[in-house]
This record gives sequence, structure tokens and C-alpha cells, in this order.
Amino acid sequence: MVHASSASRAQHNDKAGMNLPPLKIGKSVGGDGIRTIVVQELNPSSRSGEPSPQSRTDSAFHRGMDSLESKEDSSKSLESPLITLHLRLLDKGEAKLVYEDINDSRFVYYLPVSDDKAEEVFSEGDTAALLRDELASEVAEEDSNLHIDQVKLIQVDPSSPKGATSPSNASSSVDKRRIVIRTRRANSNLEKTIRNPKLDLMERVELCLDVGHGFKRLQSKGAVHGDAKTDNVLVQGNKSKGDKLNAIISDWGKFTKMFNRGFGIHKGNTRLGMAPEGYLSKKGEVYSLALILVRILEEGVFENGEDCLISLDKDTEMKSYEVKEGKERRGIEKFVVQNKYCPQFEHGAIRSGLARVYNFFRSIAVFVRGKASPESEREVHRYISVLIDKYSDKFRHDDDAKLDMISGLRVLLEQMTRSNPAERPTMGEVHSRLQVIRDGLSRLPGPSKTEPPRDPSAGYEQRAPLIVE
Repeated sequence: MVHASSASRAQHNDKAGMNLPPLKIGKSVGGDGIRTIVVQELNPSSRSGEPSPQSRTDSAFHRGMDSLESKEDSSKSLESPLITLHLRLLDKGEAKLVYEDINDSRFVYYLPVSDDKAEEVFSEGDTAALLRDELASEVAEEDSNLHIDQVKLIQVDPSSPKGATSPSNASSSVDKRRIVIRTRRANSNLEKTIRNPKLDLMERVELCLDVGHGFKRLQSKGAVHGDAKTDNVLVQGNKSKGDKLNAIISDWGKFTKMFNRGFGIHKGNTRLGMAPEGYLSKKGEVYSLALILVRILEEGVFENGEDCLISLDKDTEMKSYEVKEGKERRGIEKFVVQNKYCPQFEHGAIRSGLARVYNFFRSIAVFVRGKASPESEREVHRYISVLIDKYSDKFRHDDDAKLDMISGLRVLLEQMTRSNPAERPTMGEVHSRLQVIRDGLSRLPGPSKTEPPRDPSAGYEQRAPLIVE
């Protein structure tokens, strides 16, 4: 668990102009690793905080927040009850710690991993509220494939005569370091789900369609997720119990309002899902989605403990600075992070140095010549080709119509990963074509009896991170 020192907090407070005392509440951790805090829900009828720096500087985002900013607090005299939570750490990401309450497994709780990440966690709760507000009249929350049922809480000191910071005063006076986000707990994450060898092609395509639907919903509201990757997709439903699996997009810390032809700086804590042009855009997020789709599909054809469909030559094809970190990933993610012809990167000192400069100039080159990184396109298409060939071979004894649907996946994925953003389909077109493929597969008979059985344990790891990022 990460704790900032009193000196660093004082420095943080001075910079923010708050002159607040060091945060002491909610820091006790027993010998059993249980962290006990007392929280109070910020008034759900109010905005519950000032807009993030992003919303103040991004006029499009600011306009998107206007409906929430203009709401008046009609219950200023009301205060939510104090709630004691006994939290156990589940996972740690770049921006937040993820806890469960040992007395209630229905929810998980997000706390900032350090003081300098508090703004990001605070903003995530605001973004979820904005999305709920904008989608409420159009689609049920459970059908939106967006993980937006978040409630903003604030840590309080029960020994204080005043108890908590009153929700009625929860605006610019809120100490964002005390914010806790409560959200509905998912059954699993995408990475753990797709490694299950019992998941068939139809179920994998359904998950692809779910994720595509979520990104389509975001872009229909003039926004991009900002950090599209498998880490930020959760799954509801339990296959072992016969539930239908439902993929939902999570983590709103990098959410950005964006016009169709707009672009912005990629703010993800990694550049794992970054498009080769190096900047954030709607067409760039189409590319990021393609990498997620490949990742979902490829676990269905891994054999004999494989973790990647193509092995790179260390001397001629690999980035020296990402070899170590790339080993932590699987499949297409490992391939693009390690491949020297692909601009994606993840961790290490290079992340804040040469790679950022490299991708800045790469972004400029896109506007000058209209095309970015043909080498990257070649390498990713090479990987897609191996993936689809494996599926074609796996179902070679099945109906030709199934092979046609698999060929359709090849065409779609290759178009989504074109190096020129203008040549990629829109997110709406991607979703529509995934629907056609799903519907085509659903009309076909079951798998061929001549298909050789797979080893249920091949390429499947029992443990995977719950939530990262």
C-alpha cells in the first residue's frame, strides 16, 4: 500500500493552495491486512465537486458537463449516515487501489494510490455520473456495456465534533484525497475470462460485440474512453453457472469529449492500446478496439502453453527497452509491446523519455503525409493473418458459411488496424459488422464432431489480476 509522507502532503497542499492538515484518517491497517475507514456518501442530488482540470480546459468536455453543473442542491440540510468499511486489498493499478469490504462482497472500492492520483479518481466518479445522466433516457444501464454505476464517498473522521465534511458543502472545499468510489463488483475481468478454454468461438464473438457496443455508445455521445485496453474491460456473468457473459468497459480516469475529426494527447498510464499515429482520436480508438478483439479471439487457438502466436527474433525484431515488461503480457499485447516496428510501449524509464518524443513527431508526420507506420500495419496484419488461419484450420471440417464469417473477421480486423486513420471504419460500422458476423454464426449448426479435442489446461492460467489501472 502506498502512503505519501507528511512532508509530501504538506508540499502538495501548499501547491494546491489549501493548507490542509496531513490526512490521518482511514490509514489504520491491522495485522490481518484489513484497512478500516469511515465514509459518508456525498449528496447524490448535487454535483459533489468542482470539475476536473480537464473539464476546465477542454471546452467540449465542459459543455458536456453543463447539465450536471447547473443542478441545484435541493437538500442542503440533509446528511448521509456514516458507514464503517473493513477493506481488504484486491489489486493495485497505476492510479488506484481496489478493495473489497469483507462484510459485503457486492461492491468494490477505489482509493487513489497516492495523493497525486486523487484528482484522477475524483474525476472518474464525475464522468460515470455524466454518462449515467446522458444515457438514462436512451438505454438501460445494464444494456450499455459501460461500468458507470459508481457512487462517490468521502472518508471522514468520526472523532471530529462535526463528523464529516457536510455533503451540502461538497464543492470546491472537498479534499479529493479523501474520496472513495464505490462500484458494483464484476464477476471477473476480461483477461481471466478469455483464458478459459471452454469459451467457444460464438461466446468470444459475443464478448467482442459487447466491447464494440460499449465504445459505440461512448462515441455516439461525442467522447472517447482515452485508455482502451483489455485491462479496462470487466465481465459480468459466470460461465460455470450457465450465465450469459457480458463485457463492460470500466475506468473513466482518461475519458475525453471529442468531435469526429478531433484529436488529443493520449493520457493513458501505458500506451499499450495506442494507435500507431500516437494521438487520441475516435479512429485511434477503433485501432485500440481491434487489439482488444484480437486478444479475445486468440486465446481460443493457443496450444501447448502458447502465450503468443508469433515469436519475435530478439536480435532483429525486438525493442531492447521493452523485452522485460513485454513478458508480462500475452498474445497481441506482448507482440506489439516487444516489436520494434510497433510504437506501443508499456513501462520503464523510456515511457517518459524517448518514446514520448518519438510519438510526438510521429503524430505530426500523420498530418504531413496522411499515413503512419506502414511497418506497424504490416506486423499487426501478419499477426491477424496467423490468428485467422488458425481458426480456419480449426473449423476446416465445418460449414463453409462459418469459414466465411471467420474470413469476415480477418477483413474487419485488418481494416481497423490500417496505419492511415482515414482508412479505418467508424466505431458504428465496426459494431454493425460484428453484429452481422455474430448473427451469421448463430444461424449455423454446432461445432463439427471431427474437430480434434483441446487440452482444457493448455494456455490457461487460473490466476489473473482482478482489476488493473
